Amino acid sequence: RQSHRKSSREDTAAANRLRVLAPQHTLATFYYSRGVNMTASVSTTKKKQPRLEWLSLMKGVAAIVMVIAHFVQNLSIYPGVVVDKFYIRETAWMPYVRIIPVFFCFVSGISHRLWIASMETKLANADNAKDVIVKISIRRAVFLYVFDHFGTCVCFQPSYVFDVDIMTFYAASMLILTTLWKVRTSNGWYLLLALFWVAVAPWARQVSRYDSFRANDGALEPPLLEEHGEYYRSLDLIRNLFANGTFPLFPWMALPLAGYVYTDVVLLPTMEETTPTHSHARSKCIVFGLGLCMIAGSFATMVITGMSWEDDFTIRPFTPVCQVALLGYVLVLFIVIPLVIQFLHINKTYAGISNNILVFGNHSLSLWAMHHAAHLVPLKIITGGELGAIGLEPDLSIKLAILFLAIFPSVITLMKRCGVPTAESLMRWLCDM
Repeated sequence: RQSHRKSSREDTAAANRLRVLAPQHTLATFYYSRGVNMTASVSTTKKKQPRLEWLSLMKGVAAIVMVIAHFVQNLSIYPGVVVDKFYIRETAWMPYVRIIPVFFCFVSGISHRLWIASMETKLANADNAKDVIVKISIRRAVFLYVFDHFGTCVCFQPSYVFDVDIMTFYAASMLILTTLWKVRTSNGWYLLLALFWVAVAPWARQVSRYDSFRANDGALEPPLLEEHGEYYRSLDLIRNLFANGTFPLFPWMALPLAGYVYTDVVLLPTMEETTPTHSHARSKCIVFGLGLCMIAGSFATMVITGMSWEDDFTIRPFTPVCQVALLGYVLVLFIVIPLVIQFLHINKTYAGISNNILVFGNHSLSLWAMHHAAHLVPLKIITGGELGAIGLEPDLSIKLAILFLAIFPSVITLMKRCGVPTAESLMRWLCDM
């Protein structure tokens, strides 16, 4: 009888621990209710991996620049304005925005690797943990795909659904990275695959008739779609995913792969150790030097071969020399920016600013959806569905973007108080159970 009471008390204590940890360990509660022993994995002494504040801050800054760039691109393109590779030439800073999508694609590989590491910790003693992670990844990819297409229909035009936007690319890259993780591919193979996506890209664009589906220096235009009815066939949708879309897998998939390897080699070992070691400093120096070499090599190649900055250093199509240079910039930033943030932590003014920027970094998916709705839906109403016809001055577009950015943190706070799910919480609620 005493042993029975003791086992009952232990079961009750285990259940109470799971209930207390439920917000952080919903999967553990889920499997405990189905008889799987998750107590050991939840109560393990291994700490939960902390959110990297500097990474969220970098995402927040990049998201702010993205919002301003989209407002200018979509509201200030009008007849008579010279558009260079989908960027307004009169706005001097716009060409440098090319690094923003490169940054986010690189970060997508980092985020996915960190998420897998956290799931491996939570499901350390669960049966079929790898299968559970794969299924959740598939559900998340489907969510991003549907979320992207719904937003495209509402904010843009239905014909744009057949393009491959950034969220569709994230969904596809998530499935590829999960598959490679499932088969336990080494980091060397990740790098070889990254080189493969870059090297094959020019040939893939040629085979898939890239130029016949892109107009206006890389912008996808509905009139062109109407002239090519075969665009709507399944075969052409596959072409868009691999070569013709705004963010095709060839060569953009190389960036999540690079982010995945960077996390495995640099970030995760640093997070597991409480104090920095010489190996951590050595790996960061190698990454920093590699980034500088990629930048210098790309620019030297352009000068030696006589490439044109306007025609050969573009992201639509994403030329190899441009991709190598921009990825080099991102690698350098990932070494320099954390050091700058660490130095600024001693300033009290920085703390208040960083808290606001973290809102954008931690809710980048919601920001992506809401900023499109905030300026494209009114634009469609004003112009009767014709995008890009209002022709605002770029300075006015920037002011409207700043107004939206000032309101966004309050909107997120209000949504949380009222119990309205954000895009991030909705994805976790639908996919992580």
